[in-house]
Amino acid sequence: MTSGIAFTKRLLEAFLAGMGISTVVSLLVFPITCRQIFFTQSGAFAGSIKATLAAQAAYMETLEREDMFDLRDSQEDVSAGKSHHLLHRHHHSKIHDDRRSLVDIETERLKAAIQAMSELLGKMHQDITFAKREFAYGKLDASDIDSLFKLFRNIVLPLTGIASAAELFERMAHQQGWAQSKQSEDGSIPSSNPEAEAKVKSEKREWNKIMSKLHKPFQVMSAAMNDGLDHSMLVLEMKKSSKSSKSRASVPKTQDDVEAGVLKPGDSGFAEQLSKRTKDFYEARKVFLGEWCYSKGLKLQGTSFANKPDEFPKANEIEYPFFKDPETHKRNQHQLFLILEMEHLLWKTGQAVLALVDYADAKAKDGSMRHKRLIVPSARRCKKWAKAIFSVEDTNTDISPDSAGDGNTGICLGTSFGAQLDPEHLPPANAFQRATDKLRSIGRFLGGREIAIVAFLADTQTFFLQQRLLWAEIMVSIGMTLTAGSGIFGFLGRTAGTVFAMIASFIMWYIVDGKTPGVIVFLFLFTFCEFYLIIKIPRLTIIGVILTVSQVLIIGYELQVRKVGLQQATSNGQPFYPIYLLAPYRLACVAGGMAVAFIWTFIPYPITERSQLRSDLGASLHLLANFYSLVHTTVSSRLRGYEGDITKKTSPGYKLQKAQTSVYAKELVLLAGLKQHSAFTAWEPTFGGRFPKETYDALIAEVQHILNYLALISYASASFSHDPADEPEKAGWIADFGRLVGKLDTTSHEITSVLALCAASVANGTPLPPYLKAPEPYQLSKKLEQLDPTILSATHILEPGYSAFAVMQIASSLVSDDVGRLIE
Repeated sequence: MTSGIAFTKRLLEAFLAGMGISTVVSLLVFPITCRQIFFTQSGAFAGSIKATLAAQAAYMETLEREDMFDLRDSQEDVSAGKSHHLLHRHHHSKIHDDRRSLVDIETERLKAAIQAMSELLGKMHQDITFAKREFAYGKLDASDIDSLFKLFRNIVLPLTGIASAAELFERMAHQQGWAQSKQSEDGSIPSSNPEAEAKVKSEKREWNKIMSKLHKPFQVMSAAMNDGLDHSMLVLEMKKSSKSSKSRASVPKTQDDVEAGVLKPGDSGFAEQLSKRTKDFYEARKVFLGEWCYSKGLKLQGTSFANKPDEFPKANEIEYPFFKDPETHKRNQHQLFLILEMEHLLWKTGQAVLALVDYADAKAKDGSMRHKRLIVPSARRCKKWAKAIFSVEDTNTDISPDSAGDGNTGICLGTSFGAQLDPEHLPPANAFQRATDKLRSIGRFLGGREIAIVAFLADTQTFFLQQRLLWAEIMVSIGMTLTAGSGIFGFLGRTAGTVFAMIASFIMWYIVDGKTPGVIVFLFLFTFCEFYLIIKIPRLTIIGVILTVSQVLIIGYELQVRKVGLQQATSNGQPFYPIYLLAPYRLACVAGGMAVAFIWTFIPYPITERSQLRSDLGASLHLLANFYSLVHTTVSSRLRGYEGDITKKTSPGYKLQKAQTSVYAKELVLLAGLKQHSAFTAWEPTFGGRFPKETYDALIAEVQHILNYLALISYASASFSHDPADEPEKAGWIADFGRLVGKLDTTSHEITSVLALCAASVANGTPLPPYLKAPEPYQLSKKLEQLDPTILSATHILEPGYSAFAVMQIASSLVSDDVGRLIE
């Protein structure tokens, strides 16, 4: 008993000493805080915004070209120095070859840039909670971190919406046959109806002209936003400034400098210059819309334009809606809505960047950036922190996994009434798949948890102790993973790490001929480099830890024997092995333990990466249904004026906005996990039919798109949260619009119901109800024109609410389309 207590005490002291050393190192030697991570991510986030703006500019340049839909080899694109990973979104309708059009290439690049930006925002949301709780010595406190994240999110939402314009243009091109007039394999243009082909060419040339006119103002606005981001990062000290910029910042700037636009990021007065450039873009937008109306024979009453204002037709010569021909009216309205969406979203992005610049200048003006100070979390935040310790963490996976039935139905009455399909396996397609299909049922009959019982049996206890099988037992607990796909990856990775540890141990020991000082120095160098790998690639943390621990155990045991003597070292019953035998023993024990962990990940019941992917996809759809319901209620309350003052916590608008933010963040985190599960499915062996990975990837992409469009609808509808006392000159049209909407029954939760049904179907492996169809898009514009033909006329296109309505119409139509694809 005495020796047992002494050993326990010594073990406790060793653990406490290790934790104490790590605490001192993390606080004093290498103090890396969550605040530093957040600020580093903020700088990277500004770079991702610039990349998205560059991709958007390249996309618009493509739309200026007449050959935008001509096919070309991917090698041409690679030779230009632009590599890209294609997203297989429309896998059922696209030909998998290396020939793509310029529009397809640039659209995928734009989507990839926006996806990278959204993923980084999701990572920042995960770190912000811990960053706000930290005690720190710095310049920005917890409220500043929270404000910065909100400002970043306000930039992402309109910038993400630009992808919806690209998506709508792509679908419109397919509907109108633009994409069908591509070149064939031999370079010739397929023959078609000459009249239809002439019409297609005319429409394409019209879009080429529109995009050519939009190019310069968009380019100027993008450059202004890039400068605004640089200025914010410089002022908030998230980007290092050059000596020249520091010297410029110290020189007072005049109003003439602002008017001339010579100020650079970091200069005082830059915010005023950026505000002027944003207003210039808005004025250029007016001129372009005037030219568009002139080209269509429409006149904007009460406005003046630089281009031929006297040649506009008189108002009494225009009938509403725009054109007598419904088809022409519909085509021109779609064109107008798309132009308004692109301009409105870029302008709102500029406004969001300007808000970030103003915030940075305000922090510099109030003295926050002059010197560092001790930052202590508030009492309210500490209280929330204490409550979080004892609360259950939200894992975003409330739907239970894998409840599929056996499907023993003998009569086929259609897909919905027939035998239930396995959501993780396609029907066996060859002899091997049919033979291994039966193996999947073995796990139901096997069970057991006692894998270390050999340590307590009289016949095997000595062998367990002498051969150091305790190492293998520890590896079992470390190597066990939740899913089979990550188990295979972990087995291979950790075994490879132990092989490297064995080789490194030989190098450390024999390169200095076993001399203790040299061995310790080399152990430090190797350990330092390996921890650099852990920090740079967090995904390989466990592999790096096993590598480091294996080296310490091998080298440490040899040095221990040298210090305490052979007799005392072997007094515990374990024989002494020299390093050339101990290192392979360590490898064998680790490999054996990892093999046991690998086997028991599959047995008795394998939680595969595929079943986890399906379960989490069901949870994601369930959250998406919740998010749609919140967005629908928010938009309805804004249109009817029931939102209240969103600055007050008791108002309906504040509660809805808070709930939206929470669900949106959960969905982003869950989508990142889904993509990781999908990547790990490639590591799992397939028994029976092939796993339909392409289908699951397409479903994940649809969920991502619907989430972006819903967030865009919610963001655009904020334009209707208007207080007439703030800007009375803009209140008239919005008030009239609200009154008309109030007369319509716009309440519809069909999409909520459909998404909830899809969630249950995916999670439980059950079919959808028969004859289920996607809800038709709500034709709000058509119903409004029936009540008041002039409410959506061209005379109102300069109203901010009109552009917001165009954004909402486009995004809602895309949501309906994607819900239909989700059902298919």
